[in-house]
Amino acid sequence: MIRISILAVCLAAALPTASARADNTTALAVLEAVYANRPIGSWRFAATTFNCETALLNPLFESLLSFGLEGNESETTNNSMLQPAQRTPVSGTWQLTGAPRATLTTEAFILFSSDSGPMKQGSQTIRQDIRLTSKHSLADTATIIYRNSGGHVILTGCATAVGQWL
Repeated sequence: MIRISILAVCLAAALPTASARADNTTALAVLEAVYANRPIGSWRFAATTFNCETALLNPLFESLLSFGLEGNESETTNNSMLQPAQRTPVSGTWQLTGAPRATLTTEAFILFSSDSGPMKQGSQTIRQDIRLTSKHSLADTATIIYRNSGGHVILTGCATAVGQWL
């Protein structure tokens, strides 16, 4: 809420100057400063999960993540290890940990167990360390925790990803 208020004050101060000129250079500069070193917007991730102990890789997959200015995040994936409609859309929160880094914690429900494979009904928590590598790209490392319906940890994993801003 405070960040949004700061943005509103900055834009209000910049808009009279910008509208008096033929271009919006000042307003765009203010927005650029607010968004700098933050993952705000929509991103296409290419991710690989793996066994943290053996480093055995699973197939590469893509996900779409959307980061809001207020710290909310939502995502969806096409991970081939999941059956259609097996996992709910993901919700989470992110926060800056020092430019250009952020952490992200997400939760999803696994609605039913896989016929074959490790996915069991319960929930999935992903904790990510995100590093913006440029204005439109980032790198990510993550830990994944799967819990059964009773909340007990039944599987853990690791992941790496790279993302491109859409």
